[in-house]
Amino acid sequence: MITGRIVDIRHVQNLNDLKLLQVGWVFDLNFPPSYRRLRDQGYLDIIRASLPATETVNRIFAAVNKVLAREGTAKTPVAKRPDESDSASEKNGES
Repeated sequence: MITGRIVDIRHVQNLNDLKLLQVGWVFDLNFPPSYRRLRDQGYLDIIRASLPATETVNRIFAAVNKVLAREGTAKTPVAKRPDESDSASEKNGES
């Protein structure tokens, strides 16, 4: 998916693979209302929260967030894990 190729359903081996396949459908959306609904309903947030925090999953969601931002529909990046923070001050332990 992050290589820009279509995911072959034969490579789906478990539930997490299926979830990532569904996340890849973001790349097939064509209309701003579709992106808005995706963001407003929090579908990607729900899927992201159910996946492990691995480097591969993080890269996939970074690519998805890039597409959503490019389409002008994401005010802030979506599909972040609840334990991820946005501000540099939070990352440095500042409040």
